[in-house]
Amino acid sequence: MNMKKSLLTLAAALLLAGTVTAQQTNTHWTTAGTMYADGDKFMDVNRWQDSDFASALLFTDLKMNSITMGYATKTMFPVYAGIFYNGKTWEDNATNTISVIVGKDSMAGKITFTTGPKSLAGENVDTIHMALDFGMNNVSDNIDVHGGVSFGTASTSNETTVAGTTRKTETGNTVLGISGGARIPLEVKGTAKVAAVIDAGYTADTTTTTESSGSNASTGKLNNRVIFITPTVTVDYALTSVFAYGLKVSVPFVFADTITSTGSGSDTVSHNHYISPVIRNGISGDLVANKLKLNAGVTTNLPAIDMDDDKNTSTSLSNTYYAGCVLKLGDNVDIDTGASIMKASATSGYATESLDDLWKTSMYFTVSVKF
Repeated sequence: MNMKKSLLTLAAALLLAGTVTAQQTNTHWTTAGTMYADGDKFMDVNRWQDSDFASALLFTDLKMNSITMGYATKTMFPVYAGIFYNGKTWEDNATNTISVIVGKDSMAGKITFTTGPKSLAGENVDTIHMALDFGMNNVSDNIDVHGGVSFGTASTSNETTVAGTTRKTETGNTVLGISGGARIPLEVKGTAKVAAVIDAGYTADTTTTTESSGSNASTGKLNNRVIFITPTVTVDYALTSVFAYGLKVSVPFVFADTITSTGSGSDTVSHNHYISPVIRNGISGDLVANKLKLNAGVTTNLPAIDMDDDKNTSTSLSNTYYAGCVLKLGDNVDIDTGASIMKASATSGYATESLDDLWKTSMYFTVSVKF
């Protein structure tokens, strides 16, 4: 099985290995994932109740190459309801995602469908993924819980002709994932709030590859089994009446087993374990009261450890720096922008983005309108 097929399998597994968070504001991105705006909350099975709008919220971004749009209402139906879409409906070879959330009292459920793309590196591709997520708040002592199950299929096919002989390769992939987690408040001291978050899940995917050339055919099978556990500690601290600081410290553990079958009766089993600690710092506050807000953050990836059957390896420490701002047009319209401005690592040093690169590839705009 070639590397491209393995990457396709891995991508499908990662996509389905937990709850799907399709939308993200620049406030959340540029504070390194430590702060949340209404555009982050309205489709979240736990945070939807914290959305700060009276009747409805419209969320979109200003990317020219795709559509991102969401809408939520608290008054149109007897329940809270929201919908989110991201994709390119005008292109055949595009990935499209649509999510619907329904909430009532302290509970919410969400369903997400993802389809596409239709081709990949010259191959025909057919993919569809579905995820079901559930959340419940204040289960006991302000503990919030969530869980999800996901299923996906992907297939590819291509043909090549060499010296008059046609070789056909067909690959089919199925993925099943289950995940869950909880947020547990630990302490409130002054203006600081500390909480523990635990997320865990399991994914199983199987990829079958059949290669045929003339009258000869061979079949190979790759089975991946992945368990992930991610403990996180969060700190939310009000520095002043207008500035806030956020901290997240996560230590993801991944335990992966891969079983490769060649069809000859012999299987090869390999084991991989990963530990990849991450520290996220963010700050947000008003530069001009109720008109202009500043956001900044840094994500620090500590040296990750990769342990397999033969050896142990590690990566180097690296940092990514973000900056952004929110322009408030009255009380109900927020234009949120930001960019990844610099990366630094122990091996390659500092790398800053040029203004042209920032504008073309690293700067994004999201817009939230409240009703």
